[in-house]
Amino acid sequence: MELTQERLKEVLDYNATTGVFTRKISGSTAVKVGRVVGSGVTVKANYFKVFIDAQAYIAHRLVWLYVHGTWPKHFIDHVNGDRHDNRLCNLREASSRQNMVNSKLSKASTTGYKGATVLPSGRFRSKLHSGGQVYHLGVFDTVEEAHQAYCDKADELHGDFANHG
Repeated sequence: MELTQERLKEVLDYNATTGVFTRKISGSTAVKVGRVVGSGVTVKANYFKVFIDAQAYIAHRLVWLYVHGTWPKHFIDHVNGDRHDNRLCNLREASSRQNMVNSKLSKASTTGYKGATVLPSGRFRSKLHSGGQVYHLGVFDTVEEAHQAYCDKADELHGDFANHG
């Protein structure tokens, strides 16, 4: 049986300002009434998990159901990139592509700037991958210039979903 907004609101309260769910009735997991739920247990992708009627749900998807009354059609994107920040103002429905372009700087970055790599000459290349296409944005004297070229193109292609790292 699929979880409904009605059942969700029977079991949990949601505070849109803090992004926190609290238990309204005791569940099968023996969580006490009034206790915060979904703030300590995470799934593989590091999202908060909430148990309702012995079924696990991803907390940000529950927020969508709680507020809008329907399950999201696609993905729920965390605007600020913090997967633990489930405030309503930080969540938006997104396509797979939109969700992916709102990604942080890779830990493998050698420059510390998204879209900029250092060349053997000491100059910096800027490029962006989007929709299966590679945009070569140029070679620059400074990492900041290369990064700015990346940011400008990301804004052009992705609008509000562009993440500058």
